[in-house]
Amino acid sequence: MNEVQIKEIIDVELQRMAWRLQYHGRKAAKQYPFTFDFTRQESFEDEIIDELNVKDILSLIDKESGRKIIHSLYVEDKSAKKVSVEMNISVQGVNKWKRKTLEDLRKKISPNYFSKLELEKNRRYLKY
Repeated sequence: MNEVQIKEIIDVELQRMAWRLQYHGRKAAKQYPFTFDFTRQESFEDEIIDELNVKDILSLIDKESGRKIIHSLYVEDKSAKKVSVEMNISVQGVNKWKRKTLEDLRKKISPNYFSKLELEKNRRYLKY
């Protein structure tokens, strides 16, 4: 297998993992709507860094429609049907925009992008 094939396999597996996590998260939210995870306590600083990382990634998306769809689906955790109603396009159109936008993001983000973000996050902690 060459490097491109390995990257494609990893991309597919990461996407499947994300789908499974979303599915199980939604399933748990429906089953236990008023639970709070006390084990996960993020600091205010972590939340700001995460928000900045999301803004950085969303800023890489050229088209406003793609940015809005990705934000609605992943950040606001809306369904494709709900986004399609809000944007007055078909569910198939939402899924096509999502697929194309994610492909563009994969091309723009180098393999080292996320490690650079982690490095920056760690530097911020080391300053204190």
